Amino acid sequence: MEAFTRQGSQVRTLHRPPYKSKCCRRTGESRFFRNCTLTATAWRYRMTSPLFCPLEPAWGDVATWVSGIATLLTAGLAIYLAKRPERIRLKAQAGFYLLLGTDTVGDPPEILSVTATNVGLRRTTIKQISIRTGLMKRGPWRHRFALIPNWVGAFSSPLPMALADGDSGSWNMAMEPGRPFVARLVTDGFVRSWVDVWTFRFGIHTGHGGNLYIKPSSDFRKALSEALRGKQ
Repeated sequence: MEAFTRQGSQVRTLHRPPYKSKCCRRTGESRFFRNCTLTATAWRYRMTSPLFCPLEPAWGDVATWVSGIATLLTAGLAIYLAKRPERIRLKAQAGFYLLLGTDTVGDPPEILSVTATNVGLRRTTIKQISIRTGLMKRGPWRHRFALIPNWVGAFSSPLPMALADGDSGSWNMAMEPGRPFVARLVTDGFVRSWVDVWTFRFGIHTGHGGNLYIKPSSDFRKALSEALRGKQ
């Protein structure tokens, strides 16, 4: 507030509030407050109250927002933990392996193996194994799918196969010398470019409608690249 005293025709100001409050001096703002848009009433109130500065946050409102966000996150976490036992959780891997301990003469046979383990609490059934390539649903690099029905052998699990918590299934395919299965992926036109090699995936399909696509091992992708290079 300003206090005035009159001496004859002169008006002398006894106290005049500063044009800059503490926050304005700290941020280097001018007295016209170029970075803030204030109404005339707010501007007059600011000039008469050094405690008000629109650049400083209203910590009461910030605390309310933080409390609301924390409550929302807590509710979301509670819902996630409640539904977690109902989720089907599988861990899988695919690649080339050597089959040791057999009575074959010479080098041990090589197999292509896809293994899946149920690490969740819910029981599920593996219905089919497939392969997929491509980046998107539409366009020049759209997805292409194919089923692999010939998972047979003494060491291969049947299809379909039920997996309880902790159970595993392994589906194996014998690889002949030269890996003709990999070569046919290229000659039949399923793998056409390096994009198909990069996006190649094995798919595991469950009886609950779930699909798990896994990336094969590096030696499988290397074999695909060599077969594609040999065709070109």
